[in-house]
Amino acid sequence: RLTFLLDNSGSMERIDRQQTVRRAFAMLAQQLKPVDQVTLISFARQPRLLADKVSGAQSQQLVELIDTLPSEGGTNIEAALHLAFEKAQEQQADGAQNRIVLLTDGAVNLGDANPDSLSQMIATIRDAGIAFDAAGISAEGLNDEVLEALTRKGDGRYYLLDSSEDADDGFAAQIAGALRPSAKNV
Repeated sequence: RLTFLLDNSGSMERIDRQQTVRRAFAMLAQQLKPVDQVTLISFARQPRLLADKVSGAQSQQLVELIDTLPSEGGTNIEAALHLAFEKAQEQQADGAQNRIVLLTDGAVNLGDANPDSLSQMIATIRDAGIAFDAAGISAEGLNDEVLEALTRKGDGRYYLLDSSEDADDGFAAQIAGALRPSAKNV
């Protein structure tokens, strides 16, 4: 059960960032199986539900959705996390791995942008049985502090995708591998 949060704020408008997000998601979509279930949320000033509880077999439709997503406005990760948590809870199932995956440059400028406050939200998500991963898009101008703080609290992983070449099969396999963890991070 995957909930993807895709940053489509103005800071993500750079073509290299757009290409990296699109390639990363396309690679992840190839790893999905029909039993997987995906919810896709984009966010800028406010989060927007793009697709809800889509079968992994229909992942190509999600890739096409992302290809047409415009960049706009500020970045409100707080509101996006609230919606992602709500949707992730709706699709929780016994025996399923539940995970939120955030793809962003971390340039938070709306809502509560305090890394400590956001980390507390992630701790609540983790305590509800939902893991959290983040992929930082483009090292240049990346707000590393926020993303590292979030993943430390989320029993998840932090990835740096500095270019579209970094969003390769290895990255997708790591995310897919995280869906079947043998033990929680210590």
